[in-house]
Amino acid sequence: MGFGLLNKVVLAWLVASFCLAIPFPPEWFDSAGQGDHVNSGFMTPFASAQPPQRARAVPARSSSTRVASPRVITRVLNGRSEPARLQLIRQLANDPRGLLENIEEIVGASEMRLETAALIDPIPPTTFELLRLVARVEHPATERFLVGMLQHERSEIAMIATDVLGESRRFGAIESLKGQIERPEYPELYGFRFNLVRSLLRMSHPDAIEFLGTLEKQLDGQLRLELSQRLDEVSLEHFRGDAERFDAWQRQTARVPDSATIKLASESGSKEKLQLASSSYYGIPIHAKRLVFVIDCSGSMDDPAYGGTRLSHAKRELGRAIAALPNEAEFTILAFHELVFSWRTELVPATPENKAKAMRYVAGLTTAKATNTYSALREAMRVDSNLEAIFLISDGRPNRGEITAPAAIIQDITNRNQYQNLIIHTVGIAVSGPTQLFMEQLAETNAGMFRAVD
Repeated sequence: MGFGLLNKVVLAWLVASFCLAIPFPPEWFDSAGQGDHVNSGFMTPFASAQPPQRARAVPARSSSTRVASPRVITRVLNGRSEPARLQLIRQLANDPRGLLENIEEIVGASEMRLETAALIDPIPPTTFELLRLVARVEHPATERFLVGMLQHERSEIAMIATDVLGESRRFGAIESLKGQIERPEYPELYGFRFNLVRSLLRMSHPDAIEFLGTLEKQLDGQLRLELSQRLDEVSLEHFRGDAERFDAWQRQTARVPDSATIKLASESGSKEKLQLASSSYYGIPIHAKRLVFVIDCSGSMDDPAYGGTRLSHAKRELGRAIAALPNEAEFTILAFHELVFSWRTELVPATPENKAKAMRYVAGLTTAKATNTYSALREAMRVDSNLEAIFLISDGRPNRGEITAPAAIIQDITNRNQYQNLIIHTVGIAVSGPTQLFMEQLAETNAGMFRAVD
């Protein structure tokens, strides 16, 4: 790529530095609920079916760690300083004895803190880390507090509690998590549904798996595909060796047991669930039912490429992707240079008539000056509350808009995406160096795929 290793490391460090300050959409954690808080994919295979280990007894304290007094804990957790709050949370996380000794004070302070956080928009970044800290301890007060947060009037706080309960595998909360489908946000917000499914999957518990088997039939698009793939991995182990219950679940979900391995075959129902992948964009399969295409029309897209221009090539590929969309898909198109333009301000069904109109719109796109990538992404994220995926194609480094620094765009967009749980795919035309790394990082931190077109 003609981009030195040192430059890569420096830019990656800058991106990582931003990540430390914000709660990125969570990566799938291991069975103990530990791991990097970054969303590099929808999910990994099921965790071990064994119950998780949490702090239950007071261990010996290391001589190198000292926890603050209860008074200081309450003051800092409810103070105005986010850095001070984060520092204390990390200190407590590294001092299991101090955490256990002060858990009731921490829960009480957390309740007060959430009353304040609920009045702030967006929700302060330390809110997730605070609930995650509480979940580390096996104590009646911690589960009662976390389950109580599922009913919070702010959907973001309910989502954080949902996420933390799944991450820490609080089996006693499964019934309460099931009740989340009764909240008005469940049918209205894709991110809310995504978050609930992810939490229940993390449980690796038969009660959660049976409920997910029921939800599978009600879901569609990207979320149904991902859920079906994970449920195809369920084995007898995840039902704690209860063969009768496991067989009943297999019949209920139309899965056929493999006599050689006891694991589920991935054949049944897969054609129907994967039909949205009949369309792709630059080789990236389109599984989402609701999506937005974002195409760069800045001046550099007029540069010669592929027997035409970069823009003519991008338009041709976009036309092919639109033509192949199934009728049940819903989509729109945003074009951008210094400004952002919408073909339709709302998602529309992929009917033959709408696809023909969209392709005529694409054919008429022309270039103008600058590259306002940030505004285009923000507009795309606001199109629909049930949006599942964004496909961004660009050839240039952002140079217009409210934010132009690549690392800052990644920070801002990924932070905003923590509750929407969108997949952002990126396609770079003739990109290299920092621009390619920006496109790669934007996709990676938002569960997407990157394609370079040379």
